[in-house]
Amino acid sequence: MNEWTRSARFGALITTLAVALLLPAVVCGQTQDSWTRWGGPGQDFKAPAQDIAESWGEHGPKRLWSRDLGDGYSTILVEDGRLYTMHRAGDQEAVICMDAASGETVWEHRYDHDAHPGHVTQYGVGPRATPLISGDRIYTIGVAGMMHSLKKENGEVVWGHNLWGEVFGGNKLQHGYASSPLEYEDKVIALVGGEGKSIVAFNKVDGSVAWQSLSYQNSYGTPQILEIDGQEQLVAFMAQEIIGVDPATGEELWRHAVDGQAEQNISPAVLVDDQYLFLSSVVTGSRGLKLTHGEDGKTQVEELWSSRKVRFFHVTSANEGDWVYGSSGAGSPAFMSAVNVKTGEIPWRKRGFAKANAVYADGRVIVLDENGMLYLTTATPEDLTVHSEVELLDRVAWSAPTIVGNNMYVRDKAKILAFDLSTSQTAEEAMASEESMAAAETVVAEAEAAAPAADEIAQAVEEDSEAIKILRKVDAAAKAVSGVRYEAVVEPAGAAVNFVSAAEGGGVFFGWNGQAVEKSRMSVKTTQRGSSEPIEATGGGDGDMFFLIDHLAKKAYVDFDPAVTGSSGNALGALRMVEFVHPTPFSDEINADTAELQGTEEIGGVECHKIHVVYQGGAGESTWFFSTEDLLPRRRIRHLNTPQGAGTLTVTITDLEVDPEVDPEMFSLKLPEGYEKIDDFAP
Repeated sequence: MNEWTRSARFGALITTLAVALLLPAVVCGQTQDSWTRWGGPGQDFKAPAQDIAESWGEHGPKRLWSRDLGDGYSTILVEDGRLYTMHRAGDQEAVICMDAASGETVWEHRYDHDAHPGHVTQYGVGPRATPLISGDRIYTIGVAGMMHSLKKENGEVVWGHNLWGEVFGGNKLQHGYASSPLEYEDKVIALVGGEGKSIVAFNKVDGSVAWQSLSYQNSYGTPQILEIDGQEQLVAFMAQEIIGVDPATGEELWRHAVDGQAEQNISPAVLVDDQYLFLSSVVTGSRGLKLTHGEDGKTQVEELWSSRKVRFFHVTSANEGDWVYGSSGAGSPAFMSAVNVKTGEIPWRKRGFAKANAVYADGRVIVLDENGMLYLTTATPEDLTVHSEVELLDRVAWSAPTIVGNNMYVRDKAKILAFDLSTSQTAEEAMASEESMAAAETVVAEAEAAAPAADEIAQAVEEDSEAIKILRKVDAAAKAVSGVRYEAVVEPAGAAVNFVSAAEGGGVFFGWNGQAVEKSRMSVKTTQRGSSEPIEATGGGDGDMFFLIDHLAKKAYVDFDPAVTGSSGNALGALRMVEFVHPTPFSDEINADTAELQGTEEIGGVECHKIHVVYQGGAGESTWFFSTEDLLPRRRIRHLNTPQGAGTLTVTITDLEVDPEVDPEMFSLKLPEGYEKIDDFAP
């Protein structure tokens, strides 16, 4: 996650400018009034939409209905008046079918299958992949690789496979299985990541293996069927490469390495003019490839350009002509961006958005960001124009909208809603909707109050514990701080060395701008993760512009995107305890499942309270050390459980100075003599 946001404490914009009349009436067996697979009819997030309003009023589009839904990020499928998706229902995984007009449950299939050990539970344990509808079946894959073929009419299981089990041996991912299944002729294809089973094609009817091939590790992306230079290919963004294979046989046609990106290849590729392929990853950035079909049957690959100024994460993107529009960045803030597929030109990047998904519908770009904000926009190579914006959902809203006709279906981690995009919601309708939701919440609250659970009683007792009393004082002390200066040491151990390098450094930072540290200047000495290559760097920013000075290479980088700091930014971020300036610094600790005072311990000559915290929702554990005098932190030990095993990440600070006097100019880049200024992101 972006080191400038508090989410670092725990460690999709779709635009396709096409007129609905130009879309074929049927794409791969899908009709204009359906959305039966990830990405919709063309697997490109071009919505079969019509009659979308030119703008909406302050209350947004008209809400049709809303209902509770469990944890998960699967998008919503639409066919024949029914909706289909996946979610977490208590301790079980669930596939659900709902009436599109009312949201009422038609059927639900639940089954026992837990997230695998090492799953990062901070972001929930709900399903990530979107189901696939084909004929009278629906195909699903859960968060730990459990694949099912179900009868679409009633949810009855026909066949199933465990993609992460012994038979297929898929590589386990710390954020869960996320690749949606793909239909090709009489087969359903899944990315697996097993030895000799990187991709597996199953016969749709009985689940028998039609073919299996290759040995590449899987990432979180979904495969696509693209026609490249006259040849139909399955294109898959794997953990360390993007590949093209023959979808009929699994034979590899081409491979292009995408290295150094922490296996976070998620955003789908975009094909222009049958030969030009755009791909983007959150760490390595974007690049354009030219693919040509050779006489030997293989595809020749030429990389035309690359840039780290546009970095798509778990978002989708789409194109109009030679242009791709997307949401760039690892977290909030993110930037809406435009890039030319053939040349790499980036004419604009827009602030003011969180990380976002979007769908192009009826000549407009509908953007839904992770904070639940909905935007009605127009995107061109010249500019991005916002026509309307309204808050619809709660954070985290990572599922792309589904739009069919003038109806839109969206979800966050707790509910699903339906809207009519052709008209605005009146103030009276907005009030009625809010009152209806409030009434439903009141019923739930009253029921819970009438029968308090044992863990709630225990929590009430825990709130009176000595640990909680100290944490409340710590929270108040941190809220009184506007900025700090200190020295720090980062020490990873166990599996943590796979994610963070040991580092030492320090610096100063002030304020919180609503999403990130406002002003900062930090220096660090460390090594590149996974190597012994040294790093000596200074980085920071004034809230408007950010910079990185590489002292060994004598180069400096500056941009309004904090990601300009490159891999050095991760080390700088590891040194920074944002709790000093965050508006709710220790709310997670106060509201944790458990907080245990484990006595006192001296840290750097300062006597400290030692408190061990187990966070809510399986979001991990930490051991904190707070000064017994000023109640501010001096050390934090994060206890990690990853697919690579257990580990710890310890950050210790010394020489703490609260609210120091500083020269404001220190937060801007001053190019040292003999250094070269580079118009790009640091590597």
